[in-house]
Amino acid sequence: MLVYEPQSDGSLKLVAVENLVFESAWDAAGHKRPPSFHRVPYVLLKDDPNTTVDEAHNYQPHYELHAWLFRHNPAGMFAEFNPNVTCAHSAAFHQM
Repeated sequence: MLVYEPQSDGSLKLVAVENLVFESAWDAAGHKRPPSFHRVPYVLLKDDPNTTVDEAHNYQPHYELHAWLFRHNPAGMFAEFNPNVTCAHSAAFHQM
């Protein structure tokens, strides 16, 4: 998947790519451990029925790994979140 950051003018800027693997497909293929890339394990996201947060972001349970190829991430190339990326301007995007 492509990850974009909303800009103040309503445009989007590409900041990362994300690889997503559905947990059910991974398990059905017979894998016993989560997927990894260069020894970096993917993060498993699945909804917790005891919370109001959508932990899986409207997807079925899945593994994901970000690669911050287009925006430096001080937390690391494959970190889940990037403090240098903001959604502060997402309202401008939705008004278009």
